Amino acid sequence: MRKILFMAIIMVCSVCLSSVFVYGEEITGDTIELESVLANEASLKVVVRIIKPPAGYPYTDTLLWGGDQIGEDEYELPETLIQSIDVRINDKKIDVPLSAYQNIGGVDNVSIEITERGFILIIMGYREGDMSYKSMLEFDTHKILRKKVFLKVFPDEVWEETFYSFHYIDEDK
Repeated sequence: MRKILFMAIIMVCSVCLSSVFVYGEEITGDTIELESVLANEASLKVVVRIIKPPAGYPYTDTLLWGGDQIGEDEYELPETLIQSIDVRINDKKIDVPLSAYQNIGGVDNVSIEITERGFILIIMGYREGDMSYKSMLEFDTHKILRKKVFLKVFPDEVWEETFYSFHYIDEDK
């Protein structure tokens, strides 16, 4: 009974508020699964897979979120990288392009924030000094809309933002 009442309260709050923090979890293994219910009552499941950079990783000469610049034109890779992000709404797969996560590493926390139109997948990396970052992948109920990543200490100076637009042949998307 308590669980049903709790879910009813969350559903009412998510309809009343423009966004609600739903669920967040520290990364402890190589996979994290998050499940929730969207404002339109659709079920949401997100699976984020983490890997260590493989031997011969080709992007060692560039700065990745979660990494560090250790000298002029010298970069330290983050300890982990995102291998994949799988998003399903009512068991229907939502495409997440590689560009949404290919340069994000050192992931420490993943959470979901429910919005009126869909949700935001929040990925955080905590680093010593000023290299901690926050990544927000914004989705509606059919597709990814936007990616924004920024350093937490300099959010207006160090950031990147990508907007996504797709043309689907399948009219269900």
